[in-house]
Amino acid sequence: MVNNDLAEGVYAASGAGNNTVISSKYALTRKYAGDQYNMYEQYIIKFPDLPESGVQNKISVDLTVNGSGVTSAWAMNTGSILYNGKQITINLDGWQNWMEFQVECSAHDFTLS
Repeated sequence: MVNNDLAEGVYAASGAGNNTVISSKYALTRKYAGDQYNMYEQYIIKFPDLPESGVQNKISVDLTVNGSGVTSAWAMNTGSILYNGKQITINLDGWQNWMEFQVECSAHDFTLS
């Protein structure tokens, strides 16, 4: 159930169905930048063109890691993360259109794009 027949922003909260639309739009926000004692950074990624609730969203996106210092990454909710040394793959699988994740690092000298 993708709910294409309902007005934008209105979705049936039936608890069934999924949405596997591949989105090229996302907003990546760093929530916590860490410091010399806290060697991690926290992010939230949001897919604004996917339903906020009522539909199970499944989407993957690759983020390029620019710079060095990243040692690992993990999902904080609703999905999974794969880090291969060059990119972080976000796998959102949940009933919202956003996911939080954390990046562990040895130095805060990297960016995600």
